[in-house]
Amino acid sequence: MDPFIRFGMALSIGVAAPAAAETLTVPVGRPAVSDAVAALDTISIQQFGGRDGAAAAVAIEDALRAAGPDGRPWLRVVPAGVKADVKGGLYGSVESDIKISSRYQKTKEECRDRDKDGNCTAKETRKIDCKYEQLTLRPTLRLTDAAGALLYSDEKAMTDTRQSCADGVQPDWSRVRRKLVAELVERTVAALTPALMRQNIRVMENRRGLDKTAATAFKDALRLTKRDQEGACRVWRTMGADSGNQPSVAFNIGLCAEHDGDLETARRQYERVANMTAGRGEANEGLRRIDDTIRANRQFAARTGG
Repeated sequence: MDPFIRFGMALSIGVAAPAAAETLTVPVGRPAVSDAVAALDTISIQQFGGRDGAAAAVAIEDALRAAGPDGRPWLRVVPAGVKADVKGGLYGSVESDIKISSRYQKTKEECRDRDKDGNCTAKETRKIDCKYEQLTLRPTLRLTDAAGALLYSDEKAMTDTRQSCADGVQPDWSRVRRKLVAELVERTVAALTPALMRQNIRVMENRRGLDKTAATAFKDALRLTKRDQEGACRVWRTMGADSGNQPSVAFNIGLCAEHDGDLETARRQYERVANMTAGRGEANEGLRRIDDTIRANRQFAARTGG
């Protein structure tokens, strides 16, 4: 079975949408924050402190218990205090507060008088008090191993700013809190569990430097990405013999190699493009993606012996 289907913990975080125009679908990995964290197979979750701690702890526990497509979760989660062969423990607190970030006034025109038919005969302009308020969620999370060594921590605050006026609907801060807690859960699960998925990566489209014949072939390849990604790659690989130093051609050949799972060829192509002016950002992102995929595969192999 394809490992990018078998191992799907956290697919809710990273599943790519169906292939779109001018993209190639590539297998990518998102590693856990460290190999030591990925090696944990059983953890306990303590009751978090703070206003939003209880909700966050339960949501993280539920997310970590979720089974992947192979029917098994990456981590076994046991309640705090249960005697078991626990390899790590997650604990901490999650606080939140709301503060006004700024105040201002808006003008609003209203009807002052109406005639007997209900038509407005006189208007007035008045000022309405408004403000921007910011809800900040402050997690303080720690993951330690059985010996107490710190493996992971998270103290990155999260914010959401909302506008309200005296004449309008006020923000639903309960909903905002739930949204931020959900984002924290997503972030925590992503840190603690590796994931393998497929992602649509945009090809480079700049044809500058290509002669007319090559530019036409390049455009044909772009159109093929919508229905025949292998066909598009055949065109770009053929172009590589004569136009392999053109940044878009070089990058797209690398993306085709990544599409096929040939990460070493993809790395060589991206390293070439990274030394060019055009496409440097895309190439560096490709190199980072390859490093992440290799790390995620290594973490899965360490767990499964594959």
